[in-house]
Amino acid sequence: MTSDEEMIERLRGAERTVDVQPSGDLWAGVRARVPGERRRRVARRAAPAVACAVAAAGIAAGLTLAGGTGKASLAPADLPPAPRITRLQPVTFTPDEAAHLVVECLQSGPGPADPARFQPGGLTVWAAARDVTGATVILSNPSTFVDCDVPADAAGRLDIDGAYVYSWGTGHDAMPRTDLELEHASGSHGIGGGFGGRLGAGFGSGPGDSRTVHDCGGRVSARVVRVTATTPSGEIVEVPIQDGKVVVRTLQIDPPEPGPRPGEPGFEDFRRNNPTLFDDWYQANRPVVRAYDRDGRLLAATKVG
Repeated sequence: MTSDEEMIERLRGAERTVDVQPSGDLWAGVRARVPGERRRRVARRAAPAVACAVAAAGIAAGLTLAGGTGKASLAPADLPPAPRITRLQPVTFTPDEAAHLVVECLQSGPGPADPARFQPGGLTVWAAARDVTGATVILSNPSTFVDCDVPADAAGRLDIDGAYVYSWGTGHDAMPRTDLELEHASGSHGIGGGFGGRLGAGFGSGPGDSRTVHDCGGRVSARVVRVTATTPSGEIVEVPIQDGKVVVRTLQIDPPEPGPRPGEPGFEDFRRNNPTLFDDWYQANRPVVRAYDRDGRLLAATKVG
């Protein structure tokens, strides 16, 4: 029989022969797995954020993702074209030019006017603005406003001898009661025959090239810092503010008037019998004038004449 002391001594000997130290391969595997697991945890947290960022970048760039075949394709989004913007330029005249202009406008005929036949009637230049085809000049006296068109020649110079009156009206040059008041000699008329053409001649070589000037004068309040005129086709005209005064001038291609044209047989009868038809045509082709404050807020909007 083995005594207790012998049993203890035998177990101690067996303990000394056992090696429980982990192998090098085991530690290398542990070290390799730890970083990989960390990367997988980071990837799981980052994946939603990356997907959101990619989607936002695609939207900002105007791109859309298209699938269906297992592959993603990028297509540019349809964007509307930017509107065409033109800028009217304010026009000033020397005293001699202004006196000459008034007489020429009152004559409204070809060639130089005879000062002895056409008296100014107290009319002076109220304000004027121009584009490449010519200038709209508003003349005024204490009770009248007159719209005078001054065509430009091929070199872009204003041809005062070719000036003519298109419309006129009564009124007083008082400060505006609202932010935008257009009530001074507004109207519309055709231009043509190349630069320097006369009323109703058509602007180009054929009827499809005929263009119409829509114009008017008015005043804006001190709150207004920007005025624009938008044509029915979407073109925008920047209108200068001249000491609270504005002269609006747009050049556009209007569709043919309904019925006979002025001077053609049946014109008067057609207009008298179809007032709504003609008014609808006229309203559809009038440019819209808008006034903005210094923060870009729309203060007022109205149509020309």
